[in-house]
Amino acid sequence: MEIDQLKPNITVRGPIFPEPVQIITIIPMGDSVKLIGKGLNTGQVHEPILNSDQLTQLEASPEKEPPRLSLTITIRHRAGSAVCR
Repeated sequence: MEIDQLKPNITVRGPIFPEPVQIITIIPMGDSVKLIGKGLNTGQVHEPILNSDQLTQLEASPEKEPPRLSLTITIRHRAGSAVCR
């Protein structure tokens, strides 16, 4: 990945992290960047400082449908089953 591809809410994977990490923020530090993110399996915060070689080892995970859509479907399903007929 390139530095300009790193954005909040993107999930990245790679040998640098023990789990998929959702990016919270990016802080430029000269030729490097500090990535602050949350592990999706453990909830642990990861804060590595990565150089350009390490960034090339990262891959963005495919985006999934927004969680809000799933929540809306669940609420409608529950509301529908609670209606008296």
